[in-house]
Amino acid sequence: MQLSQSPRDPTRFWTLPAPKLTIPADLGLSLSAITAEVRAKYALDVAQSGVVINGIAAGTEASTCGLSAGDVILRMQDGEQVQTPEQVQAAIDAARAQHRSYVAALVLKKAQDVPTPIWIGLRVSQP
Repeated sequence: MQLSQSPRDPTRFWTLPAPKLTIPADLGLSLSAITAEVRAKYALDVAQSGVVINGIAAGTEASTCGLSAGDVILRMQDGEQVQTPEQVQAAIDAARAQHRSYVAALVLKKAQDVPTPIWIGLRVSQP
């Protein structure tokens, strides 16, 4: 939700509708399993497991969550470790089947000085 100040009365605010974002089946995430090539491309530790985010489609809900290429999805909503993009997609599909609005993903953020896993809520359906 976005607020905008009334030009006539600075003590009043209007609520502007949130911009509509697209929520594709894959949430706009381009994913891959960790291979030797992916490990080298993103300078991942040899012991790193999970699913790498290769890219995020512009204008999607996922593009607003602070994810970036090189981040690693470690776990999904159910807490199970993920090793393949298909496991991530299965968790997204399960959340939709259960009529949930979001699915949680434990993501290792590579853009930080000290990579730290954080839980991120990814919207899987329109409100």
